[in-house]
Amino acid sequence: MQEKLVVALYNYEPKHDGDLGLRKGEKLRVLEENGEWWKAQSLTTGQEGLIPHNFVALVNSLEPEPWFFKNISRKDAERQLLASGNTHGSFLIRESETSKGATRGSLGLWGGTAGLWGPTGSYSLSVRDLDESQGETVKHYKIRNLDSGGFYISPRSPFGSLRELVQHYTRAGWEWGGNGAGWSGNGAGMEWEWNGNGVGIGQEWSGMEWELGGNGAGWEWGRDGMGMGREWGSSDGLCCRLGKPCRTQKPQKPWWQDEWEVPRESLKLVEKLGAGQFGEVWMGLYNGHTKVAVKSLKAGSMSPSAFLAEANLMKKLQHRRLVRLYAVVTKEPIYIITEFMEKGSLVDFLKTSEGIAEGMAFIEAKNYIHRDLRAANILVSETLCCKIADFGLARLIEDNEYTAREGGCGAPGGAQPPKPGRPQAATEPGWGLSHRIKPSAMIPAQPGRFIPSPRRFPGAKFPIKWTAPEAINYGTFTIKSDVWSFGILLTEIVTYGRIPYPGMTNPEVIQNLERGYRMPQPDNCPPELYELMRQCWKESPEERPTFEFMKSVLEDFFTATEGQYQQQP
Repeated sequence: MQEKLVVALYNYEPKHDGDLGLRKGEKLRVLEENGEWWKAQSLTTGQEGLIPHNFVALVNSLEPEPWFFKNISRKDAERQLLASGNTHGSFLIRESETSKGATRGSLGLWGGTAGLWGPTGSYSLSVRDLDESQGETVKHYKIRNLDSGGFYISPRSPFGSLRELVQHYTRAGWEWGGNGAGWSGNGAGMEWEWNGNGVGIGQEWSGMEWELGGNGAGWEWGRDGMGMGREWGSSDGLCCRLGKPCRTQKPQKPWWQDEWEVPRESLKLVEKLGAGQFGEVWMGLYNGHTKVAVKSLKAGSMSPSAFLAEANLMKKLQHRRLVRLYAVVTKEPIYIITEFMEKGSLVDFLKTSEGIAEGMAFIEAKNYIHRDLRAANILVSETLCCKIADFGLARLIEDNEYTAREGGCGAPGGAQPPKPGRPQAATEPGWGLSHRIKPSAMIPAQPGRFIPSPRRFPGAKFPIKWTAPEAINYGTFTIKSDVWSFGILLTEIVTYGRIPYPGMTNPEVIQNLERGYRMPQPDNCPPELYELMRQCWKESPEERPTFEFMKSVLEDFFTATEGQYQQQP
C-alpha cells in the first residue's frame, strides 16, 4: 500500500493529550485515518500523534496552493471573493461545476498529474473586478484542457500547468533576456525589466524611455517626443491582472473525539446572545480556547435521559450545511454545546437559499424531519456560510410521519433552545399553540399566539405562519411539512426578513389557508422562484417537491440568472 504524505496548511498548537503540533509547510506521513483526527508522523521531528484532518492536504496536489479552492460552487466563490479583506484582482481557481465527480489522474506533479504540471479535470478562474456599471463584481473564466496536455484560457496563451497559468496572469517574477531579471543593450543604452514587460529604464542614442508595466504606464522621451502610457501592467485579456489569492480563514479544528458528555466547569459563558421561554443561549469558551454556542435549558423543561437519547441521534447528523452538535452537559441545567455561528440568524443577515436546500436534502435522505424550518433557525458563519440549526428538534420518522405527543420531550411544546441572534419568545409574531386542533377549537390569546380550547390537548407550541396546514390541524409532521416551511422561508429571503402573511393574525392565516389562500408573489421576486414557492404550498403533501429536487432547481436557477463565463479572444 502506497504511503500517504500530507503537508500542513496551517500552524496548530497541541491542546490535548495525544495530539501533534503542526507547522505550516511541514510534511507528515499518515499512519491511520479515523474520523476527523488522523494519526500521523512528522517527517521533520519523527514524532507521532493525532492531527486535525482539515489542517493538512496531500503532498504534490493542488490543495496546498493558496489559490486553489477545490470543489466550491460558483456562488461560494463569489461570496468569498466579495468578502472583506479581498480587493480588486483577488482570485481563486476551483473545479468546474460541470466536471465534479470526473476521474482525476495521479497526484504527482509531473506526468498524469492533478493539474500542476498536466491536464486532469476541468477548472474555472474566478476574479474580483471593479466594473463601472456593476461596482464590485466577480468574473469567471473557463480554463480549458489542451489535447496535448496543459491548460489555456485564451488559445493564444497555452500553459503546461495551472501554476504557470497563474504566474503568467499575475505577472510576478523577474526576467533575464525574456526569462529573468537582467540587462539588455540597444546601442549605448541599458534596460531593466520586470517580467519582460514592466518596470524599465532604458537609453537609446537619441533619447530615454521609462516604463512601468509592459503597456506603457510611464514617460517616454526620445525621437518621437514625450508622452505618457495609459495602462498599468498587463492583464492579457482578463478583466484585470491577478492580484493576491482569495483570503481564507483558518478552519476550526474538529471537536476532540472523546469529548461528548463534558463537565460544566470546562465551559465559560462569555456573552449572552438570546433568551426564550425554555432557556438562554450564550457564546462561550470550551477549555478556555474553543469558541462555542452554549444553549442552557431551564431546569425541569426536559428529562435528562430523554434528552440524552435525542442528542445521540442529533450527533449522527453531520453535514457541512448543518450546525454541528459538539457535546452536552446532562445534569440540570442541561447544556447543549454546538458550533458557534458568528453572524447570528439569517433573519438578520439574509443571503441565499441554495445552501439551505442542500442541508435539508441531507436531512431528507437520512429520514429525518426538522419541524421548525425558518430564517431564524438558519445561522450564518463569519464567512457568510448558511447552516441549518435546531434540527435536533426533528424526530426520526417512523412510517414517514411523526405525530406530536402531548407535552414532554417529544411535543412541539417541549424544550426548544433559544436562537442566536433572535430570541424565541412566547409572543414572537407568527407563533401559536396547536395540537390536533381545528381552527374552530382555538381561541385568541396574546397577540401572535393561540391557545387551544380546554377541551383539547394543551401545551403544543410551534410557529403557525411557517407550519403546514396538516401539522397545524392534526399535529402530523413529515418531511413534506418541512417543504411547506421552506417555501415560507423563501419569502423571508426575497423580502429581506419580512414576517410572512403581513397584516394577518394567526387565526386569519389558518382560516385563509383553509379557503385556499396563498401569499402573492413578492415584489422583485423572479416568477420561477415564486412558482417553486407555490409548489411547496400544495394542499396535498404528496404533491410537494422533494428537497433534492429543489436543490437542483435552485442550483440551475442561480446558474441561469448569473453572468456566464467571460469570452476570450
